[in-house]
Amino acid sequence: MPSTKLTEQCLAHLRDKTFRLRPVRYDERYGIWPGEIGIEMESWPVRPGELRSENPGRVMLHGEGSLSEALLPLAEREGWTCEFADPAQLMKIAVPGQTGVPDWITFEPGGQLEVSSAPFPCLSDALNRMHLIDEKIKRHLRGFGIELVATGINPWWTPDEIGLQMKKPRYEAMNKYFSRISPYGPRMMRQTCTIQVNLDFGSTGDELARRYLASLLIAPFAGATFANSPVVDRKVTGDKGFRSRVWLNLDPSRTGIADPRRIMKRLDQDSCIEYYWDFVRNARVVFAAGAGYAVPDNGLTWEQWMAAPWMGVSPSMADFDTHLSLLFPEVRPRGFLEQRPVDCQAQSWMAVPAGYYTGLLYDAKARDQALALLEPFAGGLDLLLHKVPEGFKNKDLAVTSVRLMELAMEGLDRLPDCFRGSEADVTLRRFYEHFTARGRVPGDDLLEAVAKAAGKNQVQTGDDVSAGLGIGTIAALNRKWDELARGNA
Repeated sequence: MPSTKLTEQCLAHLRDKTFRLRPVRYDERYGIWPGEIGIEMESWPVRPGELRSENPGRVMLHGEGSLSEALLPLAEREGWTCEFADPAQLMKIAVPGQTGVPDWITFEPGGQLEVSSAPFPCLSDALNRMHLIDEKIKRHLRGFGIELVATGINPWWTPDEIGLQMKKPRYEAMNKYFSRISPYGPRMMRQTCTIQVNLDFGSTGDELARRYLASLLIAPFAGATFANSPVVDRKVTGDKGFRSRVWLNLDPSRTGIADPRRIMKRLDQDSCIEYYWDFVRNARVVFAAGAGYAVPDNGLTWEQWMAAPWMGVSPSMADFDTHLSLLFPEVRPRGFLEQRPVDCQAQSWMAVPAGYYTGLLYDAKARDQALALLEPFAGGLDLLLHKVPEGFKNKDLAVTSVRLMELAMEGLDRLPDCFRGSEADVTLRRFYEHFTARGRVPGDDLLEAVAKAAGKNQVQTGDDVSAGLGIGTIAALNRKWDELARGNA
């Protein structure tokens, strides 16, 4: 039997930290407010090469001519704080924040660069901050011959070609664990890129439950709406969102969406904690830090580890924190709602996922309309999630996503002015008009651009599209999207 004391500590942690209620009043300047927002965006550092029709060159994370080496002068000039694992391995950069909380520049195992904003009281504040840091980094890196490219998955290089760029014991153990299950583990760590939107739970148990439930129900539709990863290993996959397929096949004990109907019955904080606790305790343990980062080979679950030591090591609350950080559901509670279904979007559309989620969850009317719309899908949510890689091929995903986007636009329009700013509401509508309302996703545009660059009318599943994957193709598509986002097309 699991330790009663440890179980109680884990449940208290979920209540006090993971599903933490937030106060209504965030800042005296704003008064009663729907909540704060943070944005995390990943991208690929590449070398365009002399001919922009060529595939770009790789940029290593560490070493001579690396991304880290290029970033250090920027950090020194700006007064940013660098943290190192050792003198040769830059781990992260703290950017002094406008709110007293730093923004972060970090790196994923495949060398992806991630910019994470601090939580801001308004969407427009978070977006302005992200643009400022992103543009500062891009301008600086161009002086070193490096460009940043945003797409849901790296289309150019295989996991073996990328390699494991972050040599942390945690990542080495994760690589060992996931590689035992399927080839998707190395793909997840080394090839995928996302944009995540982080929102508050709210100030009451009812609000927490409604926002969490709505997030779960929205997840498949958001994944399909923003599908932007149709090419991997230089080949057409047949999917529009291959990144979603990678996560779905990673490890079913720690990904996907469980049936949320049990939350519907009570709509309170306790029902959410019970729902997530079942997921947490049945998820398998990736490694035991106290045993030298050893990786279990017997399918050891967290509940089983609580019941009996493994390799002479019993789990602690530090191990529980680690276990929570290695769970990857489509919506991850972390003291806030981390929305994970969205492929990384080009800079032109960076504001759109944030506007979409904020409009749907922070406006009570839009949220409750979304709950009513999506309730019939609750029992088959995981099955629907497996249709996401195909984009809008599934009729339920296509039709319902249109209505969800409309609700998001209506909800965003009812929020305070500083949530809309000069960007979010405009680009959300233009994204909707170009993609969602026409039954298209960003991956459709990318495939058309690659086919055109390769001199073809269209590309087929399995086609090698190296000839059409030059950085020039991506740049031309980004210019087209920039014009659409600004309303000039």
